[in-house]
Amino acid sequence: MQPLRTTLAALTVLGLVAACTESSSVRDASGGYGGPINQPMVTKRNDGNLDVSVPGGCQVLYSASGSLITKGSSCSKNDAILANQTVAEYFRRQ
Repeated sequence: MQPLRTTLAALTVLGLVAACTESSSVRDASGGYGGPINQPMVTKRNDGNLDVSVPGGCQVLYSASGSLITKGSSCSKNDAILANQTVAEYFRRQ
C-alpha cells in the first residue's frame, strides 16, 4: 500500500507543478492575465505603451504596437529575451 500512496502523492505534486508552469506568465494591470509571482508583468500605460517588469528589477518599455522603446540598464540579455517573449505572448492573447 505504501508505493500507491507515494505514487499518488507524487502525481499530485506533479499536477500542481504542471498547473503552475502552464498558467500564463503575462499579467495585465487592468486585471487581464494572472501568473506566477516570479514571472514578468505587463502593464498597459495610459498612452498605450506597455511596461514590462521582469523579476530582479529589469524594466522594458514597448510601444503600443510592440516595438522596443527602451530597456533599463539593469536588464541582462536574458531579461531582454524574457521581456520580448512576454510582450509577444501579450499580443497573441489580445
